[in-house]
Amino acid sequence: MKHFLFAFALLSISANLSAETLSNVTVRSIGISTNVDSSVTGNFTVVDKLSINCPYERIHFNINSDVGKAMYSTILTAKTTEKKLSKIDYFFSPGKRACLLRYVEIAD
Repeated sequence: MKHFLFAFALLSISANLSAETLSNVTVRSIGISTNVDSSVTGNFTVVDKLSINCPYERIHFNINSDVGKAMYSTILTAKTTEKKLSKIDYFFSPGKRACLLRYVEIAD
């Protein structure tokens, strides 16, 4: 029984960590919101169809960290210069009930 629970736990963790990747996507909108704990969450939508069913088709990221600020800057740059994001990795987090951004890069 312990082996079964361990295997199930590993499967659950890997399911949460498996990201979807999209290439050459156009940013439709960018948003920022504050949470109850005063943390700030950024989110964005893309013109292209997401491969995971994300609530409101939004991908979220924590903007409180340096990485989150860099992600926001990259997404904002793509939107304002009308460039495509050359790659985004994201996954659905059942605990947060949202899609979360893991990686973003902008094309030259």
